[in-house]
Order: sequence, then C-alpha cells, then structure tokens
Amino acid sequence: MNRYVGIVLLLFSITIRGQDCNCDITLSNLSSSSINIVQSNTVEYETGDTLCIPAGTYAGIEFIGFEGEDQNPLLITNCGGQVVIMESNKSGITFRNSRFIRLSGTGDLNVTYGFKVENATGPGAVGINVADFSSDIEIDNIEIQNTAFAGILGKTDPKCDDEDTWRRNGYVLRNLNIHDNYIHHTGGEGIYLGYTGGYKVSSNLICGEEYIFGHWLENITIHHNQLEHIGWDGIQTNLVRFGGVIFENTITFYGLENKQFQNFAMSVGGGNYTIYNNTIINSINGFGQGIQLISANSGSKLFNNVIINPQFHGIFIHNRHEFDNPNEGYYVLNNTIINPAASGVFYNTTITESENSGLISNSQENVPTLMVNNLIANPGNHYEQGNTWKGNAENYFDFNKRKTQIGMGSNIYSNIKTRQIDTLCLASIEDMDFRPGSEASPLVDAGSDMTIYGAPFDRNQKTRFVGSGMDIGAFEYQNEILNWNCFGYGDDIYNDPTKYSTSTIAFPNPTKKYIRLYNLNYQVANLQIFTLEGNLVHGSNYELGSSIDMGDFAKGIYFIALEFDEYSEVHKIILE
Repeated sequence: MNRYVGIVLLLFSITIRGQDCNCDITLSNLSSSSINIVQSNTVEYETGDTLCIPAGTYAGIEFIGFEGEDQNPLLITNCGGQVVIMESNKSGITFRNSRFIRLSGTGDLNVTYGFKVENATGPGAVGINVADFSSDIEIDNIEIQNTAFAGILGKTDPKCDDEDTWRRNGYVLRNLNIHDNYIHHTGGEGIYLGYTGGYKVSSNLICGEEYIFGHWLENITIHHNQLEHIGWDGIQTNLVRFGGVIFENTITFYGLENKQFQNFAMSVGGGNYTIYNNTIINSINGFGQGIQLISANSGSKLFNNVIINPQFHGIFIHNRHEFDNPNEGYYVLNNTIINPAASGVFYNTTITESENSGLISNSQENVPTLMVNNLIANPGNHYEQGNTWKGNAENYFDFNKRKTQIGMGSNIYSNIKTRQIDTLCLASIEDMDFRPGSEASPLVDAGSDMTIYGAPFDRNQKTRFVGSGMDIGAFEYQNEILNWNCFGYGDDIYNDPTKYSTSTIAFPNPTKKYIRLYNLNYQVANLQIFTLEGNLVHGSNYELGSSIDMGDFAKGIYFIALEFDEYSEVHKIILE
C-alpha cells in the first residue's frame, strides 16, 4: 500500500509494510536537492518498526518528533545499498525531539557503512546532529566526511529565551551509544557531546543575574569508532554525570587546525568517565595532544590506552573543583605513552572554581590517585637539565606543584620510564607495535595487580592472567615470541634462519625459579639437569619453549643437557 504525504519543503512517498530489507516503512522519493523534513505525525509507525531509506543520494534529512520505546526502539536503516547524504547548507542527518531511535547503516550486509554523510559544508554544519531535547539514540555503521564542523554533535545548548533548555528544568540527554563509525576530514571535532560553557560553579551564559548551565548527560558510550584527519578534538564530551564510557576507538591525525585548547585526541570533563583500550597516533610533526581530563569525578579511570607522539603531555589531568570523594581520586593504569613532546602524565589538583571561595588555590594532593603499570618512553622534557625543583622523574609524571609531587609519591609505582626504548624488547618499534616482543622484555610480569581497578584484559582484549604477574603497559605478553632479537639472535634470522638452527637459548639466565629453552629447529628434546658435582636432579622429555620449574632446587650452578635427534648441547644455568 502506498501513501503519499506532503511535508515541509518536500513531497515524498511512504510505503507502509514494505517487505524489502524487512522494512515496515520505506521513505521513497526523498529529495536530492533540498532539505528533507520528516515529521513524525506524517508517518504511521509503531514502536519497534524498521523505517528504511532506499539506496541513493539525497539532501539532508531531519527527523522531528519520532519516538520508540526503551528496549524496542525505532530502527532507521538503509536498504539495497548505501545511502549517501550530500547537504551543502545544513547538517546531514538531524534528530529533533526524538527518543529511542537507532540510526544504523547495517541494512545491507555487503556495505560496511550503509549511510555516508559527506560535504555538510554549510556554516556550522555537522554530519549527524542529536538536537532539541532528543535522547536515547544509537548511531552505528555510518561514514561521515568533509563537514564544516563536527562529525557527530549531541547537545541542546541553553538559551536565555528558552528556560526548558536550562539544566535546572530537568532535560537530560541519556543513553547515547555511538559505535562502529568512520569519521574523517572534519573541520571541528570528530564527536562533540555536551555543553562546554560551564560545569557547576560558573557559566559563560548569564540570564538576568543568574548563571545558566547546560543539561546533564547520562550513560554515554563511544566505542569502536575510527576517527582520522580531524580538525579539532577527536572526541570531546562534557557533563556526563555518570556512565561515560569511551573505549576501543582509534584516533589518528587530529588537531590539524591547531586550535588552541581544542587539539586533543580526547577532551573529557565535568563528569564520571572510564576511558580504556583506545589507540591514539599523532603525526610526528602534528599539533595533536593526548587525552585531557578536566574536573572529572572521583573514580574516573584511564587504562590500556596507547598514545603515540602526542604534543605536550600524553595525559593531562586537572581537577579544578573539589573531588566529590576526598578518599578517591583517579586511576591511570597500564597505559603505553610513546614520544610525548612534554611529559607522559601531567597532574594538577589546584582548585580554581568552588562555591567555597576559601578553597580557591588549595591543592588536593592527599586525595589518592593511582598511577601504576604505565610505560612512558622518550619524553620530550629534560627537567633534570633545568634550574627548577623538577628533576628526571617529572619528565614522566609531571606536577604543577612540588607539594602535589610529594603527596602523590606513594601512589606512583610499577611504571617503566625510559629514554632507551630499544632496550624494552618490543615487538616492532618501526611498525609502532609496542607489545612485549618476548618474555625477555622488562615489561613482562613486572607490574602490580590492578585488575580490581581496571579489567582482566589488555588493549587487544587478551587476558592479563599470563605468567607470574601483570605486565606493564597496555599489552600483556601472550607467550608468543614477536622479536627474536631479544634472545640474542641477529636481525638476519628472518632472512637466514638456518644460521641459528643449532643454537639453543636459555632464558632467563640467571633465574630465580623458571627457565625456558628455545631452539628454532627443534620442538622436543631429552632433557637432564645436573648439579655442579654431576648429580642428576631432573630428567624428562622436554617441549622446547615450555617452562621448567627450578624453584625446589638449591641456589647455585646447574648444567642442562639437551639431546636432540642428531646432536646434544649442554648449558650452564645459574639459580639465584
């Protein structure tokens, strides 16, 4: 059944209960030249319906007043191929006064990004805009490129002439789930959520004599997005008072416009956040900084993030307000930070905004923030060469005040800090693969158990429960040798492996308990262990690469004899 409905600026057809792509409703004949305004009262739909847009190229689309239900949202998807939105005057896709919607480019299994929004180049135009009191929206499998401003924008800014937009009148943007999108070549932020004009003490907006604040956000999830060639911040989120989770995103080539204070891979503030398993790569000569955390709530966490070549600091933290829990600060755990232009982590707790004016300028060094198991390599600062209180340690963990550094001392441990990255036995520095290359890496088993604060997995979602302890950095060694150079084999092993075919490596040696034997050409051998006096203390059929437990042996010198099919070897082992 076809029903033709006239709407603002457009006459298009709506096919009800169409069968293609499991569509309940199909929006046909959308305009390719003028903005498409789709009012909910012109479409007969039910909660949980699938609303399809046929493959093709269209001008921008605005959905107004659409509403599904919690656990049964209205699905808006592509059908029959990719939907391309080209809008040169306004934003690509906009939601106004809409709730419980999923906008998903998964309508065609042959197309990864079923929607492509490009060339939204009008003044302030964005790719997708969640606006005008909209909430509970999922956005996935969409490509956004060449926008004048942000890729995805989500907020309803406060206005003096509309009190419904004021925080105290109750609107909250909830349950925004942004995932599996490809966002690139934006003029502004890649993803921009929440009002940035004020947190809870003062605001940029004054109506009459009253500070007016932007609305809160709750349960905001941003994950598995790829962002690259971003003009300003890669991801900026503000005022997420609880449930802000940002994970498994890859952000490269960001901050390209070198906009002051808006060139971070992530700029996050005014709420509660868990930020983990993200990869951030700035070009060597780029303007992009690392992760900025401003006035986040107690308990916010950053772990398993990989941050490469950031300008300024790898992670910049400043709580400008009082901690909401004086017994809990932040958790900065198992991050890998390579080549920061300044320091690895900068930490500032000086209060600059408070309803209690007597607290202004106070620092909060007694609030425990844990910085544990981080790898920071080759920082740019050389404080030990200057004439300040700062020394070599502040090249890695930097502070605005000496008293903060002193107060934080016992909460910073089990980190590896070095300018000699080539001594870490990493998988491949040239390929930016910063996994431990073998168990010879000093990262392996050198960390403290932080799973109670973070997660029992690493950046690659591999278990942390390998070996005798947690590894340092974002990656856990998985008993897979990625760099044979760590065992003394030369680089030519990859071109001429036969050169080392009769060479067995014993590691670690000396050892305190465990030892492993490696040989490129053999998998098993007959193994015997003798004392210095020649007494046999152990014999077995040994699988090369497996662990030998010598923990019950007395400390001293031992000899391990290996008998292969064609020859035998003897190795001296020192048990400490």
